[in-house]
Parts: sequence; C-alpha cells; structure tokens
Amino acid sequence: KFALCHRHPYDDIPLPRIFEAAAAGAIPAGYPLGSAKGKTWFSMPEWFVDLRAETVAGQLRGQWSNQEEMRRLREELIRESLRRHDWGRRWQQILQTMDLAPTPQLLQRLAKHDAM
Repeated sequence: KFALCHRHPYDDIPLPRIFEAAAAGAIPAGYPLGSAKGKTWFSMPEWFVDLRAETVAGQLRGQWSNQEEMRRLREELIRESLRRHDWGRRWQQILQTMDLAPTPQLLQRLAKHDAM
C-alpha cells in the first residue's frame, strides 16, 4: 500500500498526509523531506518512494516488490508513528514548554509506545 504525499512547497515541513500514511502503515510516495529539520520528523529515509527519481518504476519493482520487506517497513512506520507522533508526545511537549509535570497516565502511555 502506498500513499501519495509531499511536503509544504515553501518549507521542509511534512503535510499531514505523510503522518496519516505512516500511521496507517502505508508507504509514502512523493517528494521526500530534504533538510535536517525535515528529517527530524521521521528517522527512516529508506521507506519513502522518491518520485523525483528517474527510476520510480525500478524502485517499485526492486525494493518495493519484496513483500516481507514491505511488511517490515509498514510495521516500523506504525511503531514510529506511535513513538514520535502520538498525541501524548505533543501534549508532553506542551507540558514541558509550560514547565508542568506530565500525569502518571501520560508517562505510562508514552512508556508503552517506547517499548514497542
């Protein structure tokens, strides 16, 4: 499963579709995040199908035709989405900015995702 995704044209910020695709286990295809800032959103550069490449068909026939590898990447995308982009992470960042302590329930949720 693939999802056509791209980044904001004026900044290297991923648009929501990338997060939705990753959380659903779909392999994003489009224009990858190029800067170090953009790469902080996801740690797995190998999972993005780069539509700028001259050999997109070759990419799809080669790397992406291995069903076992596709399954592994989909599962890792889901895990990474939970570890890095779950609402609990966003809330934790807000609490840290406001110098407030997270609740035990939030810490438990984040620990469960980290253990995946």
